Amino acid sequence: MSDIDLLIIGGGSSGCVLASRLSEDPGRRVLLLEAGDDTPDGQVPEVIASGDPEYSYFDPRFHWPQFRVHYRTLAEATAPGAGGRLLEQAMVLGGGSSINGQIAFRGLPQDYEEWAALGLPAWSFDKVEPYFRKLERDLDFGGLNHGKHGPIPIRRLFPDSWPSFSRACLAVMRREGRPYIEDGVGDYRDGAMPMPFSNEKDRRVSSAIGYLTAAVRARPNLEIRCRSRVERLIFNGRQAVGVVALSGAARQTIMAHEIIVSCGALNSPALLMRSGIGPGGHLQEMSLETVADLPGVGQNLQDHPETALVGHLKPEARIRPGLKRAWFLGMRYSSGHPGCAEGDMFALPINKTAWHPLGRSLCSIIMAVHKSYSRGVVRLRAPDPQSYPLVAFDMLSDERDLARLAEGMRYAYEMTRQPEVQATTNGWFLGRNDDAVRAIGQPTRANRLKTGAVAGLLDGGTLARRLLMPALLGSERQLAEVFGDDRKLRDWVKESAWSSWHPVGTCKMGAAGDPGAVVDEQGRVRKLGGLRVIDCSVMPTIVSANTNIPAIMIAEKLADVIRNRPIPA
Repeated sequence: MSDIDLLIIGGGSSGCVLASRLSEDPGRRVLLLEAGDDTPDGQVPEVIASGDPEYSYFDPRFHWPQFRVHYRTLAEATAPGAGGRLLEQAMVLGGGSSINGQIAFRGLPQDYEEWAALGLPAWSFDKVEPYFRKLERDLDFGGLNHGKHGPIPIRRLFPDSWPSFSRACLAVMRREGRPYIEDGVGDYRDGAMPMPFSNEKDRRVSSAIGYLTAAVRARPNLEIRCRSRVERLIFNGRQAVGVVALSGAARQTIMAHEIIVSCGALNSPALLMRSGIGPGGHLQEMSLETVADLPGVGQNLQDHPETALVGHLKPEARIRPGLKRAWFLGMRYSSGHPGCAEGDMFALPINKTAWHPLGRSLCSIIMAVHKSYSRGVVRLRAPDPQSYPLVAFDMLSDERDLARLAEGMRYAYEMTRQPEVQATTNGWFLGRNDDAVRAIGQPTRANRLKTGAVAGLLDGGTLARRLLMPALLGSERQLAEVFGDDRKLRDWVKESAWSSWHPVGTCKMGAAGDPGAVVDEQGRVRKLGGLRVIDCSVMPTIVSANTNIPAIMIAEKLADVIRNRPIPA
């Protein structure tokens, strides 16, 4: 038997936390395996450390290459010629926290009360809030509901430092009677608020940077192996005992007493299924031996659907040089749609859409359904470990999601027509986030030159914009046609909606009688020993917020469960 006590697969937002917290016990040897590159202290690539997500989002060096997903049904995703759309999935230590926008919300108390009502009393809000405080180091606010000593700094930029487009959007919101909330982390009301982000002195603090410090890495009982991709789990009967991992060209077997899968909501279920854990019929289709027939593996896929309108900014409304944030203002609100929770929608005005010259001249109003009800699925394309999973979000399949996103876009359209916003922009058009947009978003010299030429033409004056904008970006006439017809609006929303990069739910926690549950409330995989899943895939329902901070909370909480420690004060 190996002398490795805990083997963690995946060094993402949750995996780095687990490696740090579990190795605090000097009596346990902990091994963390990560498929991507390391980000050690003093050697973090500038594109990550700078905290400017428009670079890191689209830099292919830190992504699983050509990871494609489908937004329709599984049947449509498997139809001949269904190529899917690119969706960036982090492949670097720190996972999504190394490339994301660093937005640092917790979710709402009712999100976790919903988990408790599903038979998971250990996940009620009063049980999870201490772990939010534990992970946080809030640089702006104190009090009993804020952490001051955690590894993850949280700060905000306030309106006096915002560009004029963001201030114009806030002015519209306040004129409508929306309350202004300075602290959107600890104050859960609807309202307009400065965006909180996990960043200090304009430098990103990923879970790798915050939790795997030089002092933590120096522990003799912790080993971090990067560029090591796990192909499958090894079992002795129903006990997980090891993994097969590929490091470069070398394939090796690594044995451990307990294994934690922390690969994210798309890759964790894929690894389980490749290892014989999942829906029995699907495993048979893939010619895989069934170790445990768990029909919930890969089911229950959820995300926050979003889409946007994009505007061309007047030069004086653009971000000043040196200001690295893209978003400053957010607005949480309740749709009031029947059968929907409060605080279910989010509006996010953005003061630039990309790193390049064209992106710096464009703004956007993104609308997102922050409490969605549609469900998708993750399946294997092939048993080959090198094959990516088949992901079918079936986005907006629940009528409530489609109706609310269409209503949200109508609100965004009306905002663009307000005098405060019109004073900062030259025109608006329908947004898109397809493969072409992603290709031009890659940080290359050629993209800089191409976008610089387009940006220069659009800045050439009113006549130039009137002639060029419809051809290059889209027309206001097209915009008016879509928003003048409810059917056209719904069709456009359904066709254009994209992922918020917040997939969850595919290895969900559940009570003993829940046939779709994959893990129990301690992350232990049903029917098996020595195996847990700890990441966003265990969420039974999606939280009403960006998922990075909740992913860190989940790992903090379950690290204490594994170490049998009490809830912190």
